[in-house]
Amino acid sequence: MDWLHKAESYEDEKIRNYTSGMKFPASKDEVVTYAKSKHLPPDVVSRLENLPDKTYDNVAEMVVAAAKGGKD
Repeated sequence: MDWLHKAESYEDEKIRNYTSGMKFPASKDEVVTYAKSKHLPPDVVSRLENLPDKTYDNVAEMVVAAAKGGKD
């Protein structure tokens, strides 16, 4: 299952890199709006659309939530 962990780490890093310019705190809607305005890849936007509906204080908090697959 090491390959699965590597794949998840890659996806988390991709989200972190693509959203590094965001201003926090940010709501889920603000995160998704930012992602769409920057024309991020559909797979990144999709993961962000599945985030729990809450306010995120920083990128790390958002990445942890995205890694959980939108489960709160």
